[in-house]
Amino acid sequence: MLKNIMQINSDADGVCLDFSSGFHHFMLSEFGLITSSQEPINFNYSDCYPTVNSLMPMIKDFVNSRDYFSQIKAYPCALEAFKKYKSDIGGNIRIITSCGTSTETKEARELCIEREFPGLISDIIFCDFGACKSDVVNSLPGSIFMDDLADVCSKVRSKSDHSVFLINRKYNEKTNQNNQTDPSINRINSPLDLPIF
Repeated sequence: MLKNIMQINSDADGVCLDFSSGFHHFMLSEFGLITSSQEPINFNYSDCYPTVNSLMPMIKDFVNSRDYFSQIKAYPCALEAFKKYKSDIGGNIRIITSCGTSTETKEARELCIEREFPGLISDIIFCDFGACKSDVVNSLPGSIFMDDLADVCSKVRSKSDHSVFLINRKYNEKTNQNNQTDPSINRINSPLDLPIF
């Protein structure tokens, strides 16, 4: 039963931290660009900024900016869920993030986590920028695992004893080339929908 699992392993951006709002603030402040949509349909934000040819350099600049990246806010539902998990179950919560491993990025992410989830996060594992987290997750004991990318969830689910949950986002509505949802993936709207509460 999931209530006996004493560890949550969670991605950060798009799961418990609102990367999109932070990125949109960066784009407005640094480039004067206003997003056409709060939540992207395309994971690379191309639908939010259709006049920009390549957003990847800007995304990397955002992630590498201590001032902006450290100011990302938590989703209120994630904060509530993590507080409830700690008080009701008492398990550990680990963040596994592929935001990069530079000193500046790690420090910014640690500041953000400490401010947004005070005393709730037991550990942060940093992966290279954009790296798939499945190998890291699959090397850990069974847990509740949450991510916002369907391919990561599928890779973890197929190789481990983790209970895997995909957080619904516009950019993950279609999870394969046939535009059908992978039936092995448990979809939830927020961490509060985990079947442990």
